[in-house]
Amino acid sequence: MTYSASSLNFKQEVDQLYKFDVDNKLFEPWKRLGYGAYGAVMSYKMQIDGTISHVAIKRMINIFNDDLVAKRSLRELRLLRLFNHGGGHPNIVPLLDAFLPTNENESNFTDVYMVCRLMGTNLKQKIINMKCNGVMSTEQQQQFIQDTMRQLVAGVGYIHAGGVVHRDLKSENILVRGNDDKKINAGDVKLGDFGQARPLIDTGNQTINDTDNQIRRKPVIDTGNQISDFVSTPPNRAPELMQPNAMNDKSIDIWSLGCIFSELLLLNENNLFTANLEGTSSGVQIDNRQRDAIAARMGWNSINNGVLSFDKFKQRFQKVLPLADDNALDLLRRMLTRSPTDRITITDIAEHPYFSQNGGAVTITSPSSEVQQLLQSTDIDQIAKSTFDYVKETRNVIAQRSWNELFHQKIVQEIRFLRSGVL
Repeated sequence: MTYSASSLNFKQEVDQLYKFDVDNKLFEPWKRLGYGAYGAVMSYKMQIDGTISHVAIKRMINIFNDDLVAKRSLRELRLLRLFNHGGGHPNIVPLLDAFLPTNENESNFTDVYMVCRLMGTNLKQKIINMKCNGVMSTEQQQQFIQDTMRQLVAGVGYIHAGGVVHRDLKSENILVRGNDDKKINAGDVKLGDFGQARPLIDTGNQTINDTDNQIRRKPVIDTGNQISDFVSTPPNRAPELMQPNAMNDKSIDIWSLGCIFSELLLLNENNLFTANLEGTSSGVQIDNRQRDAIAARMGWNSINNGVLSFDKFKQRFQKVLPLADDNALDLLRRMLTRSPTDRITITDIAEHPYFSQNGGAVTITSPSSEVQQLLQSTDIDQIAKSTFDYVKETRNVIAQRSWNELFHQKIVQEIRFLRSGVL
C-alpha cells in the first residue's frame, strides 16, 4: 500500500498516539481500540489475580497544554476513582489502576494512563451487529432493549444520586461486555468516558449555565470557572442546550438517555434526531440544524408548545418504532419532553410501568455519604480561579508554574488514593 504525503503524515500522527510508555513487564500489547482529540485507547494483556486478562488502557496526552484538558483529566480520574470505591457499581466501568509514564517523574509528567477492564464492544457497534445479523425474534429484541435500558437507568441513577451529570451519554460511550447478540446479563452494560462529567453543588437548584458552549456552574459557589467544551454529541444534545443562556441540570442526561432508547427501539446506529449537518461550519449552524430536526421529528410548534399527548405521540411514532409497546412509547415521550422542568427524572423512570410491569422497578443505589461529599468538592475549580485566571490576566510565568505544580500534585494524589483504596 502507498500513501500520499498528507495521509502519510496523518498515519504518523496516529502512530505517535499509540506510543504508550507503559511497563512492558506488566502489560503485553494486544490491539488498538481507538483515538480522539485528547488521547488514545489500546488493549493489553496482563495478569490479574493470577490469570491472564485483557484490559483497556487510556492514554491522556499532553494534558497540561490546556487548562481545560488538565481539569477534565483530573476530574475524570477522580470521578471514576470515587464511583469505583468500595466495589463500585456494576453499571459503571471499573477503574483498575492509573499510572504515570515510566520515563517521567511526578513533577514533570505530561501524560496520564488509566487502566480499565476491557469490554467486548460499545452499544453503537452492538446495535450495528444486531441489525446486520438479523437473527433475533421480535420478543428477543424487545427483551434485549429492556435489559439494556434497565442497566443504563441503574448506572445513570447512581451518578445522579451522587450529584453528578455525565453530559456525554451516547451509544459510543456505553460499553457492552460479551459477544452474545441475543442476551444481556447483569453487569454487561457500563457507562464509560466521564471526561465531560460535572459534579453539581447540592443547593436544591442544581444547574449549569451553558452560554455559547461556555458553561458556568450556578449558583452558590461561584469560582468564576468557565468550561468551554461542547456538551454532548449534537444528535444527543437536549434542545435547551441549543438556546442562548441555556440553563441545564440532570435533565440533559435524561434527554440523551431518551436518544439512546430511540436507537435501541429503531435498532439503528442513528437516533430519531440525527440531522444532516453537511455544509455547517459553526457551532451555531449545527445547533440550528439540529434544533430544526428535533422540532420537525417531534411535531413541536407554537400551538402545542412542545407538549404532545400520549395519543399524538403514539400516532406519530408507532409505525416508526415497531418494537415499542405502549409503555415504551410513553416512557420515551416523557424522556423527550421539550421542557427540562417537565422531563421525567431518573427515579421516576426506574418506577415507570415499562420496567415495573416487566420484571419490577429498576433498583437505584447511591454512593456512600463520604463519597457523595467528596464528589461535591470544588477544589479543581478553585485552583483554576486562584492561579490560571491570574495567569491569563498577567501572563505571569511564576503563576503558570504554580498552576502546573498544583495539578501535577493533584493527579499524583488521586493515583495514590486509588492504589491505597482510601478516600
